[in-house]
Order: sequence, then C-alpha cells, then structure tokens
Amino acid sequence: MRAVFSFMFLFCISSAFSQAPTNVSVAPMKPPPPIYLRDVFSTHIDPKPYTGVEGSPFVTDQWLLATIKAEGRKELIDSIPIKINVYSNAVHFINENGEEVQMDLRIERIKIIDGSSALNNTVFLSNFSQERGFFLVIVDGGKLKLLKKLRMFIWETQPLGLEVQRRFEIQDDLFFSSGEMLYKPSKSCEAIRDAFDNDQKIFDYISANKLQCNKEADMKKLVTFSASLK
Repeated sequence: MRAVFSFMFLFCISSAFSQAPTNVSVAPMKPPPPIYLRDVFSTHIDPKPYTGVEGSPFVTDQWLLATIKAEGRKELIDSIPIKINVYSNAVHFINENGEEVQMDLRIERIKIIDGSSALNNTVFLSNFSQERGFFLVIVDGGKLKLLKKLRMFIWETQPLGLEVQRRFEIQDDLFFSSGEMLYKPSKSCEAIRDAFDNDQKIFDYISANKLQCNKEADMKKLVTFSASLK
C-alpha cells in the first residue's frame, strides 16, 4: 500500500513539472543608470583664468550644496558642492582628484540647499533658448515667474599715469517667464500680453492698480496675483 502511495506522489510531481511552462524567461528589473559625476563634470578649468582681474566671476566664492536638474534627465544631481560662474555661464565642481572642473550638460534648474548660506533655497533657471545665462527666481507664480538675470562683465579703467585696471562688475535684468518663454519688461503690460495668457482678469488688475511691467515692485504684485487665480 505504501508503495502505491509513493508511486502516486511521484506521478503527481512529474505531472506538475510536465505542465509547467518552459522556455519562459523573466527580464530582471534594471534600475536607471546612476549619474557619475566624473561623466557630468569632465571639462577641466584653468585654475587661474582671470589673472589680473579684481573681484569674482561667481555668484559667491563659497562652495554651496545644491541640487541640479539637467536637460533631458529625470534624475537629479543631488547635494553636491558647486560654484556658479556668471561670467562663463558654467557650474564648477571639485572632482575626486581635487581638480576644478565644470558641468558639460545643459542645466535646467539649480536649487541651493545649503543651510549655512544666505542663498539657501534660492533657485536659478537656465533652460531658455532665447538667452543663455542664470536666471534667479524672484517670485514663483507657477507658470508665470519673475526672474532676475545675472550678467557679469570685465570693466576696464586706466587712471592717469597708471596701468589698465580690470575688475568684475555684475548687473541684473528683470524678466517675466511663462513656461519656457522669456519676456522683457515693458512699461505697458499690453506689449507682453502673451506672458499673461491674455487673461482679462490680470489686465483688469493691472488697470485697477495702475501697474507698470518694468517696475520690480509692480512685477512682483502681478506674479503674486497671477498665482492667486489658480
């Protein structure tokens, strides 16, 4: 009797295996490829490119922890120390060999996440086809934003009887942005209707408050009001 049961058990096992699907392969789940900083920051920089020029080409000379979103990449480059070079429109980083290098990818967004800096939580955008450079977000109203573009140039002077003196000077220009488009400020807001999606509520607000679209205080009010409509 025990032999009969053993035979039946072996027969059931054999049948189960014979009915199991064959030649079925399950592709392993692959995580997204990691970002290797040596691939992202691969262009070496002259350690003293601005000899004889006073001042600094950077937003600040302090290395700041930041999160970066590069164009065409979903993953973020997170919590790395950087400097933002306004003069050359580049982001600097120190690699594992202690060499200063710059980022080779086109940058969409930088957020400073350094609690030791007054710039903590500051956001810079840099994904506009109309103009290169870094745009500081002053007011974020969602689609409509008020930005300040930072410009750096080298100013030369030559006092009487002295050699030419060169120094970095920074300027800034205000812009509206709507989506990926930039709009230069204009006294008449009607000149940049597209920036406000031709929303009549916004133009009624402009008229009622006599706002001008080339004054920073008025531009801030306008972006804040736009955000309140959502």
